[in-house]
Amino acid sequence: MVGIEDAQYKEEKIHFWENVYGFDMSCIKQIAIAEPLVDTVNPDQICTEPCEVKSIDIMTVTKDDLAFEAGWQLMATRDDYLTAVVLYFDVGFTKIHKPIWISTGPRAPYTHWRQTVMYLHEQLTVHKDGCIKGTFFCSPNPVNHRDLDFQIAYNFHSKADGVKEASHSYRMR
Repeated sequence: MVGIEDAQYKEEKIHFWENVYGFDMSCIKQIAIAEPLVDTVNPDQICTEPCEVKSIDIMTVTKDDLAFEAGWQLMATRDDYLTAVVLYFDVGFTKIHKPIWISTGPRAPYTHWRQTVMYLHEQLTVHKDGCIKGTFFCSPNPVNHRDLDFQIAYNFHSKADGVKEASHSYRMR
């Protein structure tokens, strides 16, 4: 999981919801960002080191293992604005003669899998070597078993923003 933002897009993203082709869409902003975006992320937009959230052995995993809570910590690699977290997976086929590892991350060679972008409700100003800590929750949706519910909670201390604590919920349909 990594944070993303490209400073040149900062102003566009801040005001995007106020003017979408001439329409004020700010009233649906919260609904729109509650659903993760599956997309290909430009690696130049990544402003943190990656952090492993969960390791799952596909040979032994059970359905119950897929509902979990995990702590995470992101270290900023430069001064920038953090507006989202990016989720992706790496998979290792290790029970074969020549093990194969595939990453679906933004810095890895392209695969047909993409990354999952979860936009924060409020951007954070990060500084090189700054740290944001939090908890990631994942569970099947109780109404539709094909949906996943996620929650990202974080605690962040910044020179620019002061103390920021928040929790954001998402549903992957």
